Amino acid sequence: MNAELPLDDASKGETLSLPDLMRAKYPADRYALFFEVPDAVGIDSRRRIDAVAFGLWKSVGRRIEGFEFKSSRSDWLREVKMVDKADPFVAVCDFFWLVTTDSTIAKIEEIPSCWGWYSVTKTGLRVQRPATRLPGAGDQIPRTFVLGVLRKMQDDLLKSPEIATHIQQCIKDVTYRLDQAIQHATRRLHGRVDELQNAINDFESASGIRLGDWGMGHVGKIVRQLHQLGYGNGLGEVPSLLQSHENALRITLERVREARALLAKPPSIIEANTDSAA
Repeated sequence: MNAELPLDDASKGETLSLPDLMRAKYPADRYALFFEVPDAVGIDSRRRIDAVAFGLWKSVGRRIEGFEFKSSRSDWLREVKMVDKADPFVAVCDFFWLVTTDSTIAKIEEIPSCWGWYSVTKTGLRVQRPATRLPGAGDQIPRTFVLGVLRKMQDDLLKSPEIATHIQQCIKDVTYRLDQAIQHATRRLHGRVDELQNAINDFESASGIRLGDWGMGHVGKIVRQLHQLGYGNGLGEVPSLLQSHENALRITLERVREARALLAKPPSIIEANTDSAA
């Protein structure tokens, strides 16, 4: 049950639900409070209890308290006729309470002897009758009930506003870090593009050739051939390279001239020269 309940104090202008009132009565720093807890998990689950509170500290008795919510008298009278349906939960609790939305829903004589009774007032939950310790209360808790509580705890965590807020903050932090990394990489790439563009501009300015308009062969191949010829270290070495090429050509030309002069002589002289050379 999660009906909104208006407070009698109209000046506050507030509405609170039974879960809100229960959390005020059983604060999270002292109790673990769960709603709609099953008696087991899976197909073994038969019934649910409206709320269970576990005392976490010795100061609050470390006790287990169960709660049955009722919002109308007719609903309560039906409960009275089959009150034993709460027995599986009564058996694992130290105290058990009826919680009604107002004091007219039940009568004290209708409530099982060991049960307590809370009713809603403008100031919160009021004890109409205190609960007494259940005779079967003890330290032994059925495993099926523990599993039911754990399953409910897991479901509540997944739906918890605090968990959702934490997840959203984590997503926000990761997104921020990714954005920063992308911006850094983008700036770095833009800087590299600017460097390459400046290099292209310098080449085009020095050569008088626009790379995009070049139509007389592949500039890259020409550059590679120049590099293979020894021009890769700059124009400062061009004179020495040209000198070496000139020397090589001079020697080749002299040998060609010698060969031509030899071929111009009579065959007998050529043979004699050949024999003497041998």
